[in-house]
Amino acid sequence: MKILLGAGEGKPVSSQVKRVMELLGENDIEVESVLFQTTSNPIIFETNSETKRFRSGISYFDPSYFEKAVDIWLMPASQMLEPLPLGLEVISILKREDVREVIISPRKEADLENLSTEIVIATNSDLRKAYLHHFAPQVKVKLIPEPLENMFHGMESGDFDGILSGIAEVKQNGLTHLVVQKLNPVSFTPQGGQGAWAIVGRTGNCRQSDLRTVLNHPATENAVKCELAFERTIRKSSQEPVFALATVIGEIISLQAGVVEQDGKKVLRGTRDGFAGQPEKLGSELAKDLFNKEGGQS
Repeated sequence: MKILLGAGEGKPVSSQVKRVMELLGENDIEVESVLFQTTSNPIIFETNSETKRFRSGISYFDPSYFEKAVDIWLMPASQMLEPLPLGLEVISILKREDVREVIISPRKEADLENLSTEIVIATNSDLRKAYLHHFAPQVKVKLIPEPLENMFHGMESGDFDGILSGIAEVKQNGLTHLVVQKLNPVSFTPQGGQGAWAIVGRTGNCRQSDLRTVLNHPATENAVKCELAFERTIRKSSQEPVFALATVIGEIISLQAGVVEQDGKKVLRGTRDGFAGQPEKLGSELAKDLFNKEGGQS
């Protein structure tokens, strides 16, 4: 029986659709992709009698798509902060790509460590904007809540000198030749789930076991669960930009995570190690620990 894979449009999504189709094809699972036009509005859906909303930004998922004969849906793992609608569940998390942040620019002098002239950097997230204020206060920042491919046209037109983005998205848009600086994730730690993609399907899908065997990457799955658990817990006390990055080696998971004030004046950061089999417990515990402290390392 052919699997119908639903996804939104755009270069980053298209590259992941191709990746999933190749993995399934290599394991003799027939699949066909169905692309849907997405919206820039946050998604709202009903679950447990409460209105839930995914992370604001580009929307890649709508439960109604499953009413149009889509069997599984591909979405960024970073969009999974809230519970899925009833009747749907995460089947697998694909192996994560490079999580680093990068500066792209046609100007080599846009390197944050060797600034010799005044520059303007655009970005599409509050977290990246706060990082620039904190680590490069001399840089002028433009917040443009658009996909990278749209921001690129503004850079080409000279509206700004460079863009701060994730390297995975830069690769997916064919812009690696413009990378002038790769930023250290110890300082520019990404948002939870960055570089990872999830497969969502109906609960009880008869092909779920086969799909999970082929597509799921356990280390990435545990890392993403840990990161998003941290953010969900932090969100109960703060609306400041949140970052989280977990790594899994054997049975140990290590999490570095925290919050940045919108103006970049303060970074609250913490780290914790634990058992990889309890990733959400570790993420939640670090979030509670950070908020019980008066300060952090900046």
